[in-house]
Amino acid sequence: MIVYALTDPETDDVRYVGQTVKSLPFRIKRHCNSARTGSKLHVHNWIRRMGRDPGCFVLAECETKAELDDEERFWIWWYRRQGSDLTNLTPGGEGGDRSEEHTSELQSLRH
Repeated sequence: MIVYALTDPETDDVRYVGQTVKSLPFRIKRHCNSARTGSKLHVHNWIRRMGRDPGCFVLAECETKAELDDEERFWIWWYRRQGSDLTNLTPGGEGGDRSEEHTSELQSLRH
């Protein structure tokens, strides 16, 4: 279980913090495939606009789901405090890989 960051490959700026119980290469491939197939998630719109795959690195390795959620929340908070322009729409800890329908509903409530 890991918490990871996606970065702009030109600037190395962190633009997204996520979590996965799968391998990091698998999760990144899924983000990129979703972006290419038209997902409307904010992070996927960003990947599509870049026109290339994001960079990535591991922020934390976790043993439990509770630790994974806590670490994700911490790193989103930390990068926002540093002024990073994150594509995350929530403070984190919701478990990732949600359906597009749920995320679209969440996005509409935030605008």
